[in-house]
Amino acid sequence: MLISMGILMLAGLAGAALAQKARLPRILGMILAGIAVGPVGLNLLGADLLALSPDLRRLALLILLLHAGLAVDLRGAAAVARPILLIATLPPLAEVLAALLLAPPLLGLDASGALVLGCVLAAISPAVIVPAMLRLMQQGRGTAHRVPHILATAVSLDNVFVLALAAAAFRVAQDGAGAGPFLRIPLALLSGLALGLATGWALARGQRTLLRRGAAPRPTLVVLTLLALALLLQGLEGLAPAQWPFSGLLAVLGMAACYRWCSPVPAAEELAAALGHLWLWAEVVLFVLVGAGVDPRATLAVGGAGLLLLLAAYLARSAATWLSLLGTPLTTRERAFCLLACLPKATVQAAIGSVPLALGLPCGGVACALAVLSMLVTAPLGVIAIERSWRRLLPQDDPA
Repeated sequence: MLISMGILMLAGLAGAALAQKARLPRILGMILAGIAVGPVGLNLLGADLLALSPDLRRLALLILLLHAGLAVDLRGAAAVARPILLIATLPPLAEVLAALLLAPPLLGLDASGALVLGCVLAAISPAVIVPAMLRLMQQGRGTAHRVPHILATAVSLDNVFVLALAAAAFRVAQDGAGAGPFLRIPLALLSGLALGLATGWALARGQRTLLRRGAAPRPTLVVLTLLALALLLQGLEGLAPAQWPFSGLLAVLGMAACYRWCSPVPAAEELAAALGHLWLWAEVVLFVLVGAGVDPRATLAVGGAGLLLLLAAYLARSAATWLSLLGTPLTTRERAFCLLACLPKATVQAAIGSVPLALGLPCGGVACALAVLSMLVTAPLGVIAIERSWRRLLPQDDPA
């Protein structure tokens, strides 16, 4: 597996560099590199590494959520809590509804299959949006109305919410369960948030105690501790009883945000920078493995119908995003930027796109193919839209 991991890293870095040289998004280069070295290409990646692909993708998602959580200013987020919560919930629900209405006639799926497909496609990509929003915060773009803060926080919560919806949808499609799994989602989110906040507070309090004793922990040690706790919280999600579920991903996000709130700001910024470097590794692993899992024939099979569904879902998301921003001080240009920023899909689709197929669901092949198609189409377009529009749509303010 070591040779396979080396090939994966070198191929991903080379693909990203070539994409940048061609003025294309890095993500597209990594995905294409994965296709080239994966089973449908040169088949250079061993079966042992590919078997670990789901776990490695989830690890990459945890690293990204830690990074996003350390960028969240809870005091500032409280001032824009309403648009954050609305953008995190209403647009993904609008996409799921669009899939429920259009997937049966376009792709021949039944209601449960359309629900699964909608949940797979509904999330937008923090891997694309969060780093871009962090750069805009540093440059002081749109910070007067906290546009980058709203989007960075909302996209992280969007992913947690959609993953909770997807887990419930998978159970409904697999076991024929009723509405019970969906009714337990609020409990899972609230309990996950509570556990994450408590963990972050305890970690920050322990660090303050060490500082008072003159034994300041090294930033690297704190990063490793955060990552270890994130793995534990995510692992505990699978051990939680059905009567008392909790969201491990929201616990991770809440832990990181609470740690930043309770710890000295310079220390939190150092850790955010360290996690940003760690994300560079996780990003390559995530998107090369996505490319390695691509079946071009299945992706092409969904063709025009799949593209039409993606377009309809984006229009539904855009309408819901615009409604979510009503009553806020954001200008028309800033709201237009929010619509463009909500285009790219990649991270959640990479993490769960193949799960329906692995579970043996009838919709699994279509869901996997559309997940890949959504990444190949929307991730590059989203990156280009954000990079080409922020100078015109976001005003220059003081750096955050």
